[in-house]
Amino acid sequence: MMIKRRNTSPQPESSGFTLIELSMSLVFIAFLILFLVSTMLSIMRTYNHGIWLNQINQAGRQINADITDQIRFSKNQVAILENEQRFCIGGVTYIWNTATSIKNQYAEETDLAKTKLRFVRIVDRTGKYCNSSDMPDRNGDNMSVLLGPGVVVQEFKVTEGKTGLLRIQVVFSTEGINDSDRSDQPRLNPATGRYQCGQVIGGVFRPGNNQFCAFAEFDIITYRRIGE
Repeated sequence: MMIKRRNTSPQPESSGFTLIELSMSLVFIAFLILFLVSTMLSIMRTYNHGIWLNQINQAGRQINADITDQIRFSKNQVAILENEQRFCIGGVTYIWNTATSIKNQYAEETDLAKTKLRFVRIVDRTGKYCNSSDMPDRNGDNMSVLLGPGVVVQEFKVTEGKTGLLRIQVVFSTEGINDSDRSDQPRLNPATGRYQCGQVIGGVFRPGNNQFCAFAEFDIITYRRIGE
């Protein structure tokens, strides 16, 4: 009589993830991806803001150096035409358009070579542009463009003292689209009287942190020779 023996050795357990383990793994991977994406966005935001701020500061330093040198070595009478957005000294006329005036001109003018001028320097020996509201052509031989696309003048103010001191207060910023629902260029906060990045919502200024919004303020006092 033959006796059949049963194999009583333990069977190998099947390997693999349970449903709970798989779910926890997916959640961990999702959090890891979210962390990496958030870090990358933060780095890009800081990088973009730094690029724009560097461009604004560079343009501001160049303009301020040019104007300061012109003032120091000139004995001519200074003409400050704030409403016409012109500053004349020593046979040189500086013409600028603020962000608001550029926006209005886009809607009214068709000669984009003139309307898109942001800040220019013109050798104006006869005072043509200092005594009129004519706008120069950007391709003129006597004109130098000191402020290119992407950067705009928010405020430019020159004050002359009695002793030959001139104070220049300038605010340069990213150009952006200064509409009520956009925050890519600074606005004047009526509560503080200073420019800030943010939006006006319901008539109330709300500070913001748009990566494409940057501005720089310059306040320079320089001495002008007073002579014949």
